[in-house]
This record gives sequence, structure tokens and C-alpha cells, in this order.
Amino acid sequence: MKLRWIFILLVALSIPTYADQLRAPQKYDEAALLATFNDWIASIDSVALAAAYPQSIKDLLTVDKQKKLTAIRILGETSDIRAIPWLLPYLDGQDSEIRIYAGSSVQKIASSIVYRNQDDRSNRIKELKPIAWLVLKMLRAPDDGSTRSYGAQMAALLGLTDFEDELIGCTRSAHPAVANSARAALEALGIKTE
Repeated sequence: MKLRWIFILLVALSIPTYADQLRAPQKYDEAALLATFNDWIASIDSVALAAAYPQSIKDLLTVDKQKKLTAIRILGETSDIRAIPWLLPYLDGQDSEIRIYAGSSVQKIASSIVYRNQDDRSNRIKELKPIAWLVLKMLRAPDDGSTRSYGAQMAALLGLTDFEDELIGCTRSAHPAVANSARAALEALGIKTE
């Protein structure tokens, strides 16, 4: 009798492992994406941005929510790639409004850099490829109705076809902005869905 229960327990414990084996492998190496992103962060002079926009950086670091939101918006409108490291912590925030503003600002910066010079667009996209990990992070953000939408737009902008599974997951969002942006990104990337 005991032997039978031990056998049942062993079978039950092996089921999650088998399910993991059935799951398709990721198309990217997340650790490598993070390492590339961290190297990229180290290579840009984000401290110099503080000298260029001292009041915005000061307001960004304050506890006053309205000043923080204004600073995030201003940094997004600078189109300065050095602002991205300053915005990164706010993409993890518990406050959805701050997270949405940060996502919007990062997306504005990326778009303005890519579209700044149409003749050099492919080089601009290559310049931004190291932020793929950040895009992945945005696609996995809480479903607040916007952050994942901005991530989907950036995935399309940068040609990140490896994030197909995350984009497909976003198409099932309860928020139309997220679902529509994900569908548009999949279409722009040439990925067919059902």
C-alpha cells in the first residue's frame, strides 16, 4: 500500500517537469540580453544628462508625484538616449501612472532616435538594439493599459521578432490599447497569428 502511494507521489512530482519540457524554448537568451543592456548603460554618459537638465533630474528624484511626472515627461521629450537609464527605475514602480509616463517617455526617445534621420534609419535601429531587454521588461509589465503597449510599439520599431510569444500574450490583454498595439507589432514584424 505504501509503495503505491510513493509511486503516485513520484508521478505527481514529475508532471511539472514534463510540462516544462513540452513548453517551447525561448527564442532569446534573457541573461545575454540583460548583459548587453547593462554594457550599453555603462557605455553612455547618463551623468552628463544631469548637467544638461538639472531641474528635471532633481524633480525626478523628489517624492512629489506631480514634479516626478513632469520630469519624466520632459526627459522623454528630450529625445536624448542618455535619459533612458534615469527612467528605468520608474518602469518597475508600483504607481501605474508613473510607470505609464516612464514607458511613454522611453518609447518617445526610441522613436525619435529611429526617425530622426530616415537615410540612416537602419544604423539608428542597430544603435538601439541593446535596449531589447528593456522592451522585454515592458512587455512583461503589469497590464496597466499602456506600458505593455509602448513595449509592443518598440518591439515593432526595433524589429524584435524574438519576442513573438510575449507579443501574442499581449494580444489577449483586457486593455484594447495593449491588444491593438501587440497585433500591429506582430503584423509589422511579419508574424502571422491565427
